[in-house]
Amino acid sequence: MAGGSPGAARSKNSDVDEAELPTEIKELIKRIREIREQLAEKQAELREVMTGDQLRPDVRKMKASVLQSEIMSLTSAFMLTSRKFTQVLQELKLDSEQALVAGQLLMA
Repeated sequence: MAGGSPGAARSKNSDVDEAELPTEIKELIKRIREIREQLAEKQAELREVMTGDQLRPDVRKMKASVLQSEIMSLTSAFMLTSRKFTQVLQELKLDSEQALVAGQLLMA
């Protein structure tokens, strides 16, 4: 979730911080990682709501609908941020080693 401790976020992205990349690229990589993590959490919540039997059907349907909306919003944010990442990579004309490092960090 977005409320993690700053120390945890810092250590989680220490590989990005230590990379020889422009700040804008680093920030986009961190944002994409954050969105991916949030997406995974919401998808897990949705699976739990859909497979659990502790909720009444009407409550389950409402919760599922809210989670599906959140997932769609996060998916859109992911796509926009990924597009921005690609655009910035092209604009900054990174050398091949930097581009490789950026791609590896993005996939990590």
